[in-house]
Amino acid sequence: MNTTQHCPGHEPFKSIQPIEVTCKKCGTVNEVFSDEVEKTHTCRSCKEILDVKKATR
Repeated sequence: MNTTQHCPGHEPFKSIQPIEVTCKKCGTVNEVFSDEVEKTHTCRSCKEILDVKKATR
């Protein structure tokens, strides 16, 4: 079955991209999505605060 219909409201999410951020403290690579760059994120291994804004430059 092939259809051209999509879920309502899906358009804003088409441009969201994953960003890999490496923790400066432990070196773990963490994934943050482009729509969450302004939020505070912590490393999943050591809980250090990640500098996501530097990773996106």
